[in-house]
Amino acid sequence: MSGEQGSRSPFSSFVLPSLVAIVLVLIFDIANPHKGFIGISQQPLADLQRSIGVPRGG
Repeated sequence: MSGEQGSRSPFSSFVLPSLVAIVLVLIFDIANPHKGFIGISQQPLADLQRSIGVPRGG
């Protein structure tokens, strides 16, 4: 309510933009499994690929 009070709350000035930035960083980190801090195993996908008989791509 910065229009009524003339100043912004700390939540809308710092906390909310920080949370949005953290969420975006996490999304980009998960989207690139070979880079970043979060590592997700690709083994379940490899097992599924082998079980349905799809040839491996190089």
